[in-house]
Amino acid sequence: MIESNTPMMRQYKEVKQKHPDAFLFFRCGDFYEMFGNDAVEASKILNITLTKRGDVPMCGVPYHAIEGYSAKILAAGRKIAVCEQLEDPKLAKGIVKRDVENILTPGTIVDGGLLNNKSNNFLLALNKKGIYLEFAVLDLSTGDFEFNEIDITGDFSIFKGELVRIAPKEIIVPEDLWTGDERIRSTIMEYENILVNRFPLWYFESENNDKILEDQFGSEIFDEIEKYALQTNFTAPCAILKYVSENIKGLASHIWKINFNNDKKTMILDESTIKNLELIKNLQDGTSINSLLEVLDYTSTPMGGRLLKKTIVEPLLFPDDINKRLDIVEYFIKNQNVMDKIEREIKNIMDLERLISRIAMDRANPKDLVSLKNSLIYCKNIEKLIENVKPLAEFHNSIENLDDVVEYVEKAIIEEPSAVINEGNIVRKGYNKKLDELRDLSFKTKEIINSVELEEREKYNTPTLKIKYNKILGYFFEVSKLQSKNIPDSYILRQNLVNVNRYTSKTLSEYESKILNAREEINLIEQNIFFEVRDVILKDIRKIQNNAKIIAQIDVLISFANVSLIDRYTRPIVTNGASINIKKGRHPVVEKKIGRDDFIDNDFDADNDGDFFFIITGPNMSGKSTYLRQTALIVLLAQIGMYVPAMEAKIGVVDRIFTRIGASDNLARGQSTFLVEMSETANILKNATAKSLIIMDEIGRGTSTFDGLSIAWACVEYIADKKYLGAKTLFATHYHELTKLSDSKKGIKNLSVAISEDGEDIIFLHKIIEKPSEKSYGIHVAKIAQMPKETITLAENILAKLENKESVQNKIELVKTQYDLFDFSDPPAANKDNEKILNDLKYIDLDRITPLQALNILSDYQKKLKK
Repeated sequence: MIESNTPMMRQYKEVKQKHPDAFLFFRCGDFYEMFGNDAVEASKILNITLTKRGDVPMCGVPYHAIEGYSAKILAAGRKIAVCEQLEDPKLAKGIVKRDVENILTPGTIVDGGLLNNKSNNFLLALNKKGIYLEFAVLDLSTGDFEFNEIDITGDFSIFKGELVRIAPKEIIVPEDLWTGDERIRSTIMEYENILVNRFPLWYFESENNDKILEDQFGSEIFDEIEKYALQTNFTAPCAILKYVSENIKGLASHIWKINFNNDKKTMILDESTIKNLELIKNLQDGTSINSLLEVLDYTSTPMGGRLLKKTIVEPLLFPDDINKRLDIVEYFIKNQNVMDKIEREIKNIMDLERLISRIAMDRANPKDLVSLKNSLIYCKNIEKLIENVKPLAEFHNSIENLDDVVEYVEKAIIEEPSAVINEGNIVRKGYNKKLDELRDLSFKTKEIINSVELEEREKYNTPTLKIKYNKILGYFFEVSKLQSKNIPDSYILRQNLVNVNRYTSKTLSEYESKILNAREEINLIEQNIFFEVRDVILKDIRKIQNNAKIIAQIDVLISFANVSLIDRYTRPIVTNGASINIKKGRHPVVEKKIGRDDFIDNDFDADNDGDFFFIITGPNMSGKSTYLRQTALIVLLAQIGMYVPAMEAKIGVVDRIFTRIGASDNLARGQSTFLVEMSETANILKNATAKSLIIMDEIGRGTSTFDGLSIAWACVEYIADKKYLGAKTLFATHYHELTKLSDSKKGIKNLSVAISEDGEDIIFLHKIIEKPSEKSYGIHVAKIAQMPKETITLAENILAKLENKESVQNKIELVKTQYDLFDFSDPPAANKDNEKILNDLKYIDLDRITPLQALNILSDYQKKLKK
């Protein structure tokens, strides 16, 4: 609480009351000051000194460094209200007038210094209508606007996957949804540094929604909603437009189109798959280091970098679309000279998407106009380079002609203009006649002033006399103290300094007036010409945005070609078939890290009509997880239209890639390792199809041995049974008992990682072989980890006893019996109690019970059967 009652602090409190949820940057001279709780919190985020003004906590940042400090606060998921001085403090009568001139929020920033060049800056609006959750996603800095509707009554993992894919910086949501849906609230709260704004429901469901849409997109938007949306409420996009207009004070003309994501042309990736495959970020520290993105990113432009991220998490589903991309990548690989020429041009192109957005939002300066012009010239050069390239014909035909814009900017704006629009030095000579005349007048007057300096110096014998200028005094004579005695009485003393005196005269004031008046008029004319040029550019904003999208696509495909050349990737054969055949496949990230020569490649051969379920056994550290991930990554790479790290690959497209890897507790959700594991497994079993690819690692290890074995066994039977699923699956396990399932279940095949034994030592060969692992080698791994010798010896003795126990042998016999877990027909000698239990089982709704409830029910039935 701020107690100080000075006039300035009263003013501060009045402004702060209007913006209670934002850090108030309060301009005081050369600093932006923060007070009270703002100062306490900001000092921690910014790592700056916290002081006091009286009894009020205070901290501040220099006005010229506001961008860097603002970026840190926005990255922490907080708002900033920038309160400026509206008058010169020297001329102010009483307290300086101040007001908030700018509000910065994490999801509405557009200034380049506050943004990550190769990442979108998404603002997300959510609202639930019926069974659908509306997703409206806007990047104000680029104009990208997406709309999607998700049925979350069934597969809630899609919502989580969308959050990971979008990675919003800010969310707006109705208060009713936030307080009423625990799943949505708890999921969002897991993510740090996302600003969540809660609004009343009327903010989303306003009577003015139709007007908001028509003002932004025109009346044709209603036809698009009717055609593409699953329901016509469209409340989330309206809320996002309303929020943006309130923060930027007006419509954003660069937002003119909504992309509807209900076309089902791209694969849905859930949260687990995006994270476990480390597509964008690694699992260690959340950066892109050692991620698939890092390996693939050879893009030359920020636009290409952003599109690459989007491409990685949106694999294509149709072979025709995939092969179009592959054809272009192949052309670049076979025609490197053409690719190099195009790449040289692309490297010179600025971030056209964000550049045109700043121009549209009145945030651009004269240098931005020149950057735009030059970038459009390079776009034209690329158009010429791809003119007769068949795979790129669609791009060539889609590039818009913007020669008129280039010529207009070239004619009006100099090549190295000022970065400020009201200080002149913007417009070319010859563009505006009156401007040229004023410039001549100003130049001649300055020449006259120079001659006056020489005349006065000689006339009054003052060799030190010089005519200088500053913003406070204007033009003045400066003379040393010693020679000031020679100055005539007609000179007017303006300033008395230690070593010099400063004077003016009637003649000098007249010349100054002419120069300043001319300069003021020059600046005004140049400023108006800047606005004219800007408005001409904005008439073609859609064409410019279109060309930016095309350049980004070409940039990504050249990046694909570069990766393929550098790392020796192969073009996959992509079909609608049911098989996946990979010869000498490699993990793209691990290979890059350890080197191609040290990486052991492996094959994968799956067919829904042959072997499609693979049980992989072997010790930890042997390479099982790498093999699982590399198989999924190779399929994903093929379906984003990229060459793959393999000698050969034939990929039948999959509709989903599911992964259940890792066992880290999710404390934010209040869920144990085992519950997370079971939830992710349940998601896979409910949502996978026969066309899916499933990767499962160590199912059932979070509970007791027999419970875990039972669950893992049931999963194998369910997925491998074509009556239920029949999906291509890689299933890594330590339950060696499961390897016996291949004897009786069609489509199941055993794999393991080759091990070389040399006495008591073992060597992991990292090679996948077609047989089950003979041992778990757990104690060997413990030796590698340098556990105490006494512990190792004890473990070996216990293992020997366990392996001879009848209970273990009975366990093996149980597996050999091969009960059909999904055969619910009555047993031959069922008594009445058994019949009742079986009848109860038929009516249990598995979709509505938790894994824990299922285990409790199973325990009750087991007790009854034992009686």
